Parts: sequence; C-alpha cells; structure tokens
Amino acid sequence: MLPAANALATDPGVQSLLATVADVAANAPSSSASPGPTEAPPPEVPVEPPSIPHVQVSAVEYSFSLSRTTVPAGKVVLQFVNAGQDEHNLQLEPAQGPPTEAFANTPSKGVADLQLEMQPGSYTLFCSLPTHEQKGMKATLVVE
Repeated sequence: MLPAANALATDPGVQSLLATVADVAANAPSSSASPGPTEAPPPEVPVEPPSIPHVQVSAVEYSFSLSRTTVPAGKVVLQFVNAGQDEHNLQLEPAQGPPTEAFANTPSKGVADLQLEMQPGSYTLFCSLPTHEQKGMKATLVVE
C-alpha cells in the first residue's frame, strides 16, 4: 500500500465515511430486485342506467291522485296504492286501442307495482268496479 493511502485508511474521519458508504451500499436495492409498488389505475366510474320514471297512483273513495301526470315514453313503473277503505282496482286505457294493463282488485292499504313499456299518447286510468269511475275514480296520464 502506498504511504498516502495507508495514512488515509487509518484516518478516523475517512473510516467513518467509508463505513457510511458501505452501509448505504448494503441497504440499497439491487438492480435485479422487483420494482417498488406501482400506482393502481384509477377506478372506473360506473355508468348508471337511465332512471326509470315512477308514477304513484293513490286511490281513495272515489278519486285517484297521480304523483306526476306526464312521463317520457319507454319503461315506466306504476305503483298503485289503495289508500281508501274499500277495495279498488286500476285500469289503463290508451286513447287509441284496447286497454293495455290492469291492477287487479286491491284491498284497503294494498300496494302493487307494475313496470310497463309505454308508447306516446294519453292514457285514461280508472277503477272498473261498479259506479266507481262514474263517481270520479279516473285520471289521465300523458306519455310523451
């Protein structure tokens, strides 16, 4: 060993520096080590299907009330709620053509749902029990 190199090797400051470099080298990842954690791709934003409009038809002696009177054409959910004391039903009759769907006689406090594919037009909703329509149990739903 050269005299200058021998002097450096015995210098306490140089020895401390060499020990720090050796420690860092021992703890450094090798080039063959697997890469660190990768950032996950952002989650996909779910695409929600279009909302299906709902119409609640409440029946009492002798009237209907609708939660809305106009809906877009396509799928529609009708909910029939008999809030009256007597049994009632709900018939749907388009302005043109035969009746499309119906809710059977429903007891007091009964609830029923029906999903329909509705075409544009005006629909008369009525209770077909004797005299109920004549007493005022009818309403109009417009499908645009």
